[in-house]
Amino acid sequence: MDEHGQTIDIYLLKRRDTTSVKRFFQKKCFRSSGIPEKVNIDKSGSNTAALKAINKDLKSEDKILIRQNKYLNNLMPVKC
Repeated sequence: MDEHGQTIDIYLLKRRDTTSVKRFFQKKCFRSSGIPEKVNIDKSGSNTAALKAINKDLKSEDKILIRQNKYLNNLMPVKC
């Protein structure tokens, strides 16, 4: 989601493994929107592992902040 609560991208797979998630972030998300400062994800191990692998290849000032919430898929942004 972007800062306005709009979905940027979604990708559904039969299997959600680290390799496919990393490919999704690099080829679909980052190409269209650039490397983000932070990413909000659920507690999926494959999402975490993929983002940590991507962070290993980035300079320390470019590292992505990973914010996790177990029930992230149940949350809706609230506009005040």
